[in-house]
Amino acid sequence: MPMAFDEARAESVLFGGWGPGQINLDDTWVWNGATWTQRTPAVRPSPRRHHGMAYDRARQRVVLYGGVMDNGTILGDTWEWNGVTWNQVTPIASPPSRWGHSLAWDGNRNHVVAFGGTSSGYPNSTVRNDTWSFNGTTWTPVTTAVLPPGRLQHAMTYDESRQSVLLHGGLVGHVAPQNYALNDTWELTASGWPPVSA
Repeated sequence: MPMAFDEARAESVLFGGWGPGQINLDDTWVWNGATWTQRTPAVRPSPRRHHGMAYDRARQRVVLYGGVMDNGTILGDTWEWNGVTWNQVTPIASPPSRWGHSLAWDGNRNHVVAFGGTSSGYPNSTVRNDTWSFNGTTWTPVTTAVLPPGRLQHAMTYDESRQSVLLHGGLVGHVAPQNYALNDTWELTASGWPPVSA
């Protein structure tokens, strides 16, 4: 289940994921370094798993995008957590609905970026290798000459010292024989996605 650190309020935020019986959850929890506390806002995203979350430093919001529901519906909605409640955002444009993608803060663009995931359901899923940038109003495709191969369930974070979004690993698909794991590393810089030699 995705989690993001809310810098403005100095707490980690967790939303949804799978619960007992593999039922999707819609609960919000915050961790202050010592205690987990459940928040119960009246407005919140629908139950889901495999969504993406990241903290937007410029606007001091946790951004949540997409995921998949219990019935297999693939979501393409955008939500923001302001420390008190969730608010659904209606962007001017959005990426195709997806799950298994990752979100991260991008200090070069001062936006949250999303990469990969899949817009297909079980048992056939086609993984994506598109990059999108969210500025609080609209999602915009990030066009670069070189892109990492498509994947889902990968890790992404912002590397402050290198000023790049770091991407590692993931799955080529989720059904055998396409469910093998990747072990590559890529960086999204101001100029594009150069691969990193480990």
